[in-house]
Amino acid sequence: MYQVENVISRGEQQRSFEAVFSKKGKDGLPEQICDNQTGAINHATAESWKKYDISLYLKNNWKELQKDLEGKIRVSIGNDDNFLLNYPVKLFEQEMKSINASVTFQYYPGDHFTVSTREYMDDTLGFLEGRYKQWLIRNKTDVK
Repeated sequence: MYQVENVISRGEQQRSFEAVFSKKGKDGLPEQICDNQTGAINHATAESWKKYDISLYLKNNWKELQKDLEGKIRVSIGNDDNFLLNYPVKLFEQEMKSINASVTFQYYPGDHFTVSTREYMDDTLGFLEGRYKQWLIRNKTDVK
């Protein structure tokens, strides 16, 4: 993926991750997570990205966060994601199950750009509506 992006320009999706998560190197550019020619991982950069790992954060802090987040997180993804994000989402789901966190995970046909089907939108709106109705009940507001 890095080699393809380097042909197109100085990078796209992969480089955007580095721009967001990496510290600046001596040359002023974001440190690379891996060598784009060999694929060798820069372990220091990978370690520094852990502070952005939501799975790790929730796993390590669930006892403190549970009261505020229980049942309020929904993760949805296409089964054929262009960036293979469906695989880390499945790992994230396993981590949340290991700590008995009530997080909703939903998988849909499609890729990164075609997942937004009618079923996907209905499920999304249903989740939001359910959360809103629970909020109304907790706050003793009329449910309509």
